[in-house]
Amino acid sequence: MSSNDRMSSSTTPGTTSSSPPNATASTRPTAPTGLYGFAAPSLTGPYEPLNGSGLVIRNPAAEPDQAYAWLVLPDLHVVSFADYRSHQGRDLRHAKAAQARVDFGGTIAPMLKLTLDGMATSVIAASGRAHGNV
Repeated sequence: MSSNDRMSSSTTPGTTSSSPPNATASTRPTAPTGLYGFAAPSLTGPYEPLNGSGLVIRNPAAEPDQAYAWLVLPDLHVVSFADYRSHQGRDLRHAKAAQARVDFGGTIAPMLKLTLDGMATSVIAASGRAHGNV
């Protein structure tokens, strides 16, 4: 990607990363929830998905609502919010209200750092080493 290229990002296309309270398995997104990104030589396109699929960072399959509201800053640091923390791997959508309140995150998630190599992305650890495609 050249310095003239532009990068955009969003949550799962056509959805939000948090499901409505009445969502069922059949109404939940089938694509992984997380940060999706696209790049183009100009603001008007044509846009191509990063990493071939657009998926840059994904929530764990067992915890699709773990983080949401991703923001990629100009220096490629990524800020998001933690939604729910899983209680012993349990899906909190099926937890009792009291347990869901205890496990609610509702705070800023740990900051991540991305690198770009053409149309491929990687997450950089605090040590500065790449974690590979996420």
